[in-house]
Amino acid sequence: MRLFVALNLPDDVRARIDQELLQPLREATRGVRWVLPDMLHVTLAFLGERSEVEAREASRVVAELAHGRSPLHVTLRGLGAFPSVEKPRVVWLGLEDPTGVRQLHRAFERERARLGVPAEGRAYHPHVTLGRVPGESPTLREALAPERPVHEFQAEVTLKSVDLMRSENSSNGLTYTVITTAPFVSSTEAR
Repeated sequence: MRLFVALNLPDDVRARIDQELLQPLREATRGVRWVLPDMLHVTLAFLGERSEVEAREASRVVAELAHGRSPLHVTLRGLGAFPSVEKPRVVWLGLEDPTGVRQLHRAFERERARLGVPAEGRAYHPHVTLGRVPGESPTLREALAPERPVHEFQAEVTLKSVDLMRSENSSNGLTYTVITTAPFVSSTEAR
């Protein structure tokens, strides 16, 4: 099974992103596969194909990562694209000052060897993927222009758990399933 570790967004934030960002971008563009609102998240790490035994160990690691941590407070703001807005392949919503998310990512990176997962080999850039561009989309570059209203989007978010997720391709498209949810429980709350 294909696994990844994620910080899932609250439903109300997902609805706002859909209404204030995805709907206007869908209307203004062609050639982009926009993400469904219930799939919006921040990826901490991609684990790739894993066995049932490896999935159980990954669940334990995720639970350990959450224990002793307080919920993460982040601000979602800023649109961009990988590798660039001029040649977009992935459209994303950024995180302003994602210090807590980066710390959690580094903690997970220290556990990769335990899970038998090789390092990704690139810098970590926390973001929420909004869409994928399989080919050319000249309308997207225009829609992402800095003066467009979509750039005014901002949302304060409290992330209360870290999740081990399963990604599956089916005839209905890509689906994500939560395998393990590990709520953040700070040291003071655990007492």
